[in-house]
Amino acid sequence: MSEFRVRADGTRVVLIKDGQLTAILPWEAALQLSRALHVQAKRAEEWAKQDRVIGDQALLCRLGVKLGLIRDPRLRPAAVQRALHDRDLRRYVPQGRVVDAMGTPTVEGSP
Repeated sequence: MSEFRVRADGTRVVLIKDGQLTAILPWEAALQLSRALHVQAKRAEEWAKQDRVIGDQALLCRLGVKLGLIRDPRLRPAAVQRALHDRDLRRYVPQGRVVDAMGTPTVEGSP
């Protein structure tokens, strides 16, 4: 795995990979890059932890809570199937009514 270092140099951000200068970015570009990296890392994390996320979403679906934890629509059917057919969920929440959550909640603030 590569080693990255990031440092500020005046109004610029310097990115160093394995001891070699990789990029010098204006601070605005560095902020945009960091936001994009954060979004993509969270998507990758959802796939890496998909079994746990699907299990949590299945429990919420079984309880009838319309709160979505899954952003990727390809993972939602697996959560609904687990909510319907998982033996443990059916045992612990026997009267459950399964609902499929649509999307994830967002918090919007005003400036």
